[in-house]
Amino acid sequence: MSRTPTPFVSMCVDLLGEALGPVRARAMFGGWGLFREGRMFALIADDTLYLKTDERTRPAFAAEGLAPFLYERPGKTVSLGYHQAPPDALDDPGALRPWAMRAHEAALRAPAPRRKGPPRKIAAMSSLGPKSQAWLGEAGIASPDDLRRVGAVAAYVAVKRLRPRAATRNLLYALHAALTGTRWDKVPAADKRRLDAAAEAALAGREKPVKSKGSKR
Repeated sequence: MSRTPTPFVSMCVDLLGEALGPVRARAMFGGWGLFREGRMFALIADDTLYLKTDERTRPAFAAEGLAPFLYERPGKTVSLGYHQAPPDALDDPGALRPWAMRAHEAALRAPAPRRKGPPRKIAAMSSLGPKSQAWLGEAGIASPDDLRRVGAVAAYVAVKRLRPRAATRNLLYALHAALTGTRWDKVPAADKRRLDAAAEAALAGREKPVKSKGSKR
């Protein structure tokens, strides 16, 4: 049975959503994992927000005296590579944004978690199907991990350039929904406006979209 997010979890989801874009919370191991574009970049335990760190970003957290997240296993203490978010930044999305961006970038640099069983297909993701899978394959985006690495906007732009008439904004919303675990027809209007603006900028050449390995020009 799923747990209902606590007020603190909901506050962090809203705050990080303002700082980065849509964030999803998932109950796990007595706490909560926070996900963006399919990658866990933060966790909440005992009403404390921790952000993902790696070798590049850990010094910035340590310099501020922000403690790592540790938990006890029989006979040893384990670190998962997360540090506490600056408490003062929890009142201001602008102050939290650079820390959240570091965390999300660290999550994207980390190896994608291995799935048990056969590799998933893009068509098995929420809101997507065989046609979307075929179009994305033409653009060199062959798996869910490729799609997570590229992101919804860049994936849409890659398909749009290959199939300008067939790729409508519904595809953009479906890609976003697949990465955030929602339905394409339930994407909030504010998110659609943000996605539309980012796609227009990328298509106009004002912002170069990220390409997955093997994608066509």
